[in-house]
Amino acid sequence: MDVHPTELPEKLYDVVDPGSLDSLFANKTPTDGTVTFTYCDYTVTVTANGDVSLE
Repeated sequence: MDVHPTELPEKLYDVVDPGSLDSLFANKTPTDGTVTFTYCDYTVTVTANGDVSLE
């Protein structure tokens, strides 16, 4: 979006709970699981091994 993170229209923690993400992957091997959600018109995918992609 080419803006400073503090200028984004939504706070990320209002869209997804980071503690819930951690608990989803807590008992998985590093390559198991993904979570996908929409944030500021982007599709965000987070994998258990820590990769994050935006589309």
